Amino acid sequence: MNVSLRIVGALLAIRLFCVCAEAHAARSDAPQDTEAIQKIIAQLGDEQYSVRHRAEQQLIELGTAAFDQLLAASVHSDLEISSRASYILPRLRIQWEREDDPAEVRGLLKAYGELPQSERENLIQTLAVLGDHRGLGPLCRITRYEASPTIARAAAVAILNSKKVATDRLAWAKSVVEQETSGSSRRPVQWIQLHFDRLQQPADAADAWLGHIDHELALLKKGESQTNAEVVFGLLKYDLAECRLTGGQGSTFEPLRRMIDLRIDVGGEFHNAMVFALSWSTDNEQWKTVEQLENHYADQLGEDRLLLYMLAESAQRQGESGRANEIAERAFQLAIGDIHQRYEVSSMIGELGRHDWAEREWQYMIENLPVSDGTSFAARRDLATMRLFDREEYQKAADLLGEALDAINKQMGEDKNKKRQFNSKTGRQWLAQNRAQQDFFLACQEEKQGNFQQQRKLLDAAYKGDVENPDVLIAMYRLQGADEAYKKTTLGRIQALSRKLETQIEAEPSVPNYYNHWAWLISNTEGDFKKAVAYSRRSIEVVPKEPYLKGMLGICYDEMRSIDWLPPSPSYLDTLGRCYYAAGDLDSAIKYQRQAIRRHPHMAVMRRQLELFERELAARDEK
Repeated sequence: MNVSLRIVGALLAIRLFCVCAEAHAARSDAPQDTEAIQKIIAQLGDEQYSVRHRAEQQLIELGTAAFDQLLAASVHSDLEISSRASYILPRLRIQWEREDDPAEVRGLLKAYGELPQSERENLIQTLAVLGDHRGLGPLCRITRYEASPTIARAAAVAILNSKKVATDRLAWAKSVVEQETSGSSRRPVQWIQLHFDRLQQPADAADAWLGHIDHELALLKKGESQTNAEVVFGLLKYDLAECRLTGGQGSTFEPLRRMIDLRIDVGGEFHNAMVFALSWSTDNEQWKTVEQLENHYADQLGEDRLLLYMLAESAQRQGESGRANEIAERAFQLAIGDIHQRYEVSSMIGELGRHDWAEREWQYMIENLPVSDGTSFAARRDLATMRLFDREEYQKAADLLGEALDAINKQMGEDKNKKRQFNSKTGRQWLAQNRAQQDFFLACQEEKQGNFQQQRKLLDAAYKGDVENPDVLIAMYRLQGADEAYKKTTLGRIQALSRKLETQIEAEPSVPNYYNHWAWLISNTEGDFKKAVAYSRRSIEVVPKEPYLKGMLGICYDEMRSIDWLPPSPSYLDTLGRCYYAAGDLDSAIKYQRQAIRRHPHMAVMRRQLELFERELAARDEK
């Protein structure tokens, strides 16, 4: 090396020393000598290994001061430079925790640089839910300086989908964002900046969002590693929520369309994605969006029985009964799928509250399948429970079940395989529970006719077949003319079942049915009514909120659940209404009962319960 080159090298070293000193002495937004850093990055492609190695070490020492230029160099046209820049980025010395961070945040970030990717992603979610937006600064920092583009994007998406910043704290939040991201043009940083602009001027930022989303979708389709489906879905989720809150009718169509197309590209899941889109749009009364979805996907919708029924329900909710019934007729007449597939659809539209349309499907299966067929039996049970019992046609309900159970018994005598199947523990239990259900229907018929002694015998038989049926115990508790010994025995059985359900709750606290059964049993008999309210509310909080949606959405379910949209089950709301009534809170009872009826308008038993609550409220107000 000649003298002039040594002088240049010495001057460059002095210059770099100053840059490094500034980077370590000041915060990450310290001034940068971009020209000097760029020269070092150019040396990453030098022919001599020693030059390349020295450049690597110098850039690592520079830390955050070199981050932006290294990030740009990671996609350099010179493969040597791009690969070495990508190698250096995750090795930069970055101080993830700061002295002015809350103590809790400093503890979380202390070992961030050593964590594997999956644990970094988990930490991001932890920061996102900290109260008072304590995680905002660190999440901006991760978005700004995280070497992994997908993790940086995940941090930005976590900010977008976290709890909204209150209006009186917007100025503070924007100052945090500016302080942590100053000087960066990184795409996920742009998302955060645009998000806070959108909070102040929603309309101005809406179109820009679609551009960012389409950019990510294009990367995803090309198979680029910078992004992934989860990130894109997070952006769409955010945009959908913002459009619903601030946009006009139809503004939610574009994010929903992109969600559907994303699911098709990722897993070919048009049906499940459209189930979500129609359910969400109808539940949020986005009628223009429903119309746009119907027009845009007309061909696919016309070949899907369930989706046609969902369009029919949307029309009904808009007051277009004639059109609703016309679309429902198309769905019923659709010549696609076998008869067993109809059962899945009938169950789902029944859960959607359209038991009238489901009844026709159940009748079709009963008429066109053998009595002992499993699908036929399921259709009979649903029809008996959801329609005939609801209309107080108890004898018809019992006969419908009894016909199938008798056919199964006959088959057991003629078919060794059937006999072996139903002689198993599971088979015997299934038969006993369904016979118990038949006995319960018959008991209700006897009560209707005033034959209370016969009702008692049938309830005893039903209890013997199924000791965990809350409705049987409730009927026993309310039995007219029961003597004290019978009442005492019944109360003991109620307490035994309540204890068993509590044991199940303790063992499996995420199962909503246990909470709901306990609350329904106690609120209709006697016990701790405040606890019944708490358990009922818990059953609504525990996911899945709508069990039938998991079946409809399939692999989309977890993603859709994260939108915080899934509505509570009408039957659980019905229970909550009863619990509040038992606890003496008539206003809350009526509130939740009306919510249940809104989602299941054809359930007479729910309407009868509401009428009871309203009569008692009127009587209370007259006093």
